[in-house]
Amino acid sequence: MREAIDNAGEAVPAARLVSQSIDDLATAITAWKALDGDIAEARLYPLAQFMAEVYAAALLCEQAECELREYGDDRKSLVAALYAERYLKDRGPLRGMTRRRASRSSTSSGWPQAPWWTAGRAKRLQ
Repeated sequence: MREAIDNAGEAVPAARLVSQSIDDLATAITAWKALDGDIAEARLYPLAQFMAEVYAAALLCEQAECELREYGDDRKSLVAALYAERYLKDRGPLRGMTRRRASRSSTSSGWPQAPWWTAGRAKRLQ
């Protein structure tokens, strides 16, 4: 990933954000390695998503620089910027690996409540 960003250089504006995300990914991997077995397994999916998003952004930046250099076309640079903005900006270095799942609203029986749009149907069925 770092090689792809190094190849993109400063020609692609999104490269700086992707480079920071690569550093954040390294931090997240280090934090993930410190987790206990069951917790580490539960946090593996967000980590894998983060890896895939950073990898895709790095490849987009590298391709954007290549197209800019070869053809003078900066459309892929725009795609890389939009992708990085959507998936990498303001997500934090650990990307939810330390966040606890929000508790779902439930009834006193412990079962989740039915969604609001099914309330009328449940009354009709009784």
